[in-house]
Amino acid sequence: MDKYYVKARLLPTILTALPLVAVYLFILSPYLAEYLKKILPYLPTVGDISFSVGIVMFLVQVNRTLSKELLQSNYFKGETKMPTTDFLLFSHNEYSTETKGKIRKKIKEHFDMEMFDAQREAADEIRSRFLIKEAVGQIRVLLKDNEMLLNHNIEYGALRNFLGGCIQAVFFSLVLIIKALFFPYDKGLLIVAVIFLVIYGSFLLMSKWLIQKYGNNYARILYQQFLALPKPSANP
Repeated sequence: MDKYYVKARLLPTILTALPLVAVYLFILSPYLAEYLKKILPYLPTVGDISFSVGIVMFLVQVNRTLSKELLQSNYFKGETKMPTTDFLLFSHNEYSTETKGKIRKKIKEHFDMEMFDAQREAADEIRSRFLIKEAVGQIRVLLKDNEMLLNHNIEYGALRNFLGGCIQAVFFSLVLIIKALFFPYDKGLLIVAVIFLVIYGSFLLMSKWLIQKYGNNYARILYQQFLALPKPSANP
């Protein structure tokens, strides 16, 4: 497991797996335990631990999919409208025209890719966005060993995957509330489930603002580190 997987995928999943683990322990486990005891006396305990670990590993992919498809894609309307693309458009005001010119010049130097000028961009913004997206992909490859960019990539990935986990955490918190209210009434479980719902629901309500904030920070660091690179050496 590399640093990105542990910090950006596994840790956010552990933090948002609590409601589903509780659903297993309070709803499913008692029924399964009766059958498992007939096989081996200690198997229910082993089964609870194994299922809990299995839940976390399963949710790593679920949370990543939820975060990319339901949050990131919705808020940024696809990769061509990510901050890394928007910031380089002439119509966007994050950077001055002079800084955009420096970045575009560096893209030309490193990748021999010609970006649209302001006039062509205004006439065909969609194609201009695709060109920028392709250039950003090349920049990421070039900066793959950049420690500062990696740290910000981890921060953004961890936040995005945590928010994706909040989606399923809210759902299973509601399942726990229904269980605590009616099958039968359990005040302690109800309090825990409501706390889960409030915490994860609050993050979900702030998800658009958080993703945009961290996405913007990542884009700034990407271009900052790219501008700091020396000119590519001439081919012999």
